[in-house]
Amino acid sequence: MESTESENMVISQNKIDGMIYGFAFGDAWGYVTEFMQYPQIVRKKVKPPHVLRVSDDTQMSLYNLAAIKDILKQYSSDDLKELGQNVDLQNQIRMIFASHHVDFYHDLENNRAPGMTCMRALETYLNTHNVSTGMEGATNNSNGCGTVMRAPWFGALPYDRETVAYLAIIQAQTTHGSHVGWIASALAALLTRDLLNMNSDNVLGSKFIHYAKLVLSEIAKMPSNLIQDAQDGVQHLRDGLSQLGLKWDDFLDAPTQTDMTSFFGEGWVADETLYNAIVAVAAYSSRSIYKRIQRLVWTNGDSDSLAAVGGAFLGAFKGYEALQYDVKSNLENRYQAELSAAAETYYKYVQSMERMNRKMSV
Repeated sequence: MESTESENMVISQNKIDGMIYGFAFGDAWGYVTEFMQYPQIVRKKVKPPHVLRVSDDTQMSLYNLAAIKDILKQYSSDDLKELGQNVDLQNQIRMIFASHHVDFYHDLENNRAPGMTCMRALETYLNTHNVSTGMEGATNNSNGCGTVMRAPWFGALPYDRETVAYLAIIQAQTTHGSHVGWIASALAALLTRDLLNMNSDNVLGSKFIHYAKLVLSEIAKMPSNLIQDAQDGVQHLRDGLSQLGLKWDDFLDAPTQTDMTSFFGEGWVADETLYNAIVAVAAYSSRSIYKRIQRLVWTNGDSDSLAAVGGAFLGAFKGYEALQYDVKSNLENRYQAELSAAAETYYKYVQSMERMNRKMSV
């Protein structure tokens, strides 16, 4: 199975809405349980709140979109084809992301237990004179999940796969210094892209874990310092995905009420967040996405990030209607408008990508 086999398929508005609102739904529901223990969550049977209040995961993803809009204005697709080899261009793009992440830092709504690694990195960046790379704040070597939580929506950008991977890494580099988080972000972005293009359930189960390994191998071969200087991160994820496959049968044999993070990690770090999201797709059945997101919300772990990334994956794969929940109407007012605009923007991006692919195939 080639990881690029479905690149020319038509992506529907339903799938883009699934990616956007699946992310926000998982984030808002998981935000309720983030600091609760699993037995308490199960005992209370925690359901989505009446008003879906998103956390920093959705907020920072929206600020990433603002950065992308600036990048699209300033650089052509041909310009960005040089991104892998042009370090000066990498720095320019990274500083655009950093600038918008600083806007998030100052957002009056940034009062929802934001990740301290992100906040400290942005504060350091703010206090650095003569910034030149956009990495000035990321002196922490942290593998926190703040990298990968911002990555899924990159899958809908109108660029080739290498550019998507590089952009996902560059945005991660503004706040986190770990190679694992950088590569996990690239993998999350490309898996989202592929799930948007997939319409068949024949990639589910352990096949999807294998599929993730194929995409990781694709990333490992990309000709850029962004990848080649982070091969230890590639190897870490390769080992982790292999362990994921070994734990798969034990997970399937466990009672349904078992906390899935007891198998795949609590998600406070980037790779564990990604592993749980991959398993959420692999374990998908004919039941609604709602039940799969619930497994990510009902955990001891970093439930908002787990469910946000998993919700984006599942929504990209099955579409908004498969959520079987009226996310759009139940969001808090500000983010109803902002997420609606984001979904419209990303749909325009995939339409642009489809037009480009058709021209290339003629």
